[in-house]
Amino acid sequence: MDPMRSPKIYPRKDNYFRTKQSLNFDAMRTKVYQNRKDLKSHGQVWVGHALLGFFVGFVAFMMSLCEEMIAEYRFEKT
Repeated sequence: MDPMRSPKIYPRKDNYFRTKQSLNFDAMRTKVYQNRKDLKSHGQVWVGHALLGFFVGFVAFMMSLCEEMIAEYRFEKT
């Protein structure tokens, strides 16, 4: 059996994986990070997150309320 193809042989007899190197993906040095617009007012972001959190909580509350109403209706009808 070819040791290059078999993942069941440990430790591997070849050193092929040692010749590979990873690239440096430091976020501070990427073009995307350097060219992005700097948000001067983070207040808008916080207000957006607060509104999103409120609406998600409201929807969860309404779903829970509807679930309880359906359970009560089923209990009354049976």
